[in-house]
Amino acid sequence: VPSYKHVYPRDTGAMAAAALPKHARVVVVGGGVIGCSVAYNLAKRGWKDVLLLEKHRLTSGTTWHAAGLVGQMRASKIETELSAQAVHVMKALEEETGLSTGFKQSGSLTTAQTKERFEIMQRNAARARSYGLEAEIFTPQECADKMTHDGVTLIRTEDLQVHSMETLTTAFQRHMEGQDTARPGHGHGHET
Repeated sequence: VPSYKHVYPRDTGAMAAAALPKHARVVVVGGGVIGCSVAYNLAKRGWKDVLLLEKHRLTSGTTWHAAGLVGQMRASKIETELSAQAVHVMKALEEETGLSTGFKQSGSLTTAQTKERFEIMQRNAARARSYGLEAEIFTPQECADKMTHDGVTLIRTEDLQVHSMETLTTAFQRHMEGQDTARPGHGHGHET
């Protein structure tokens, strides 16, 4: 387990600068997600004298803007595995350090408004499953059900792309019979 000897709070100003060590084997500049990860992993591997410098609070720069977003699906399998490892680390940090990270894994919802985008999503879902990640395709109604809080639906689903062959067939039959196909979830709708 890494040791965290020196933590200098932001508000100590000149005292923190005066207390900085005169020598370090490694100096990591920037306390965002990358800098913190580098320092953490070096310490985990037994490196001593690792110094992390940050001009403000840790993760207060651009890392802060994406707080909590740990998407695992990436362009390649190795990048996806790295992201999955990051999730593993985030889950284990509180037990390892005794400090709460507030990490809560909740997943994500991606929608498609065009047939082409929906086909890309289907391929991505299949690829995600081949990498061992959970990936599901939902109907527009299932999207609405998942995006409801205190009885209020937080997503508009009328223009989501449909996904099931049965729904597509029904929409085609309705079209051939001259009926309106623009109802939510049929024909012109979309889905994730």
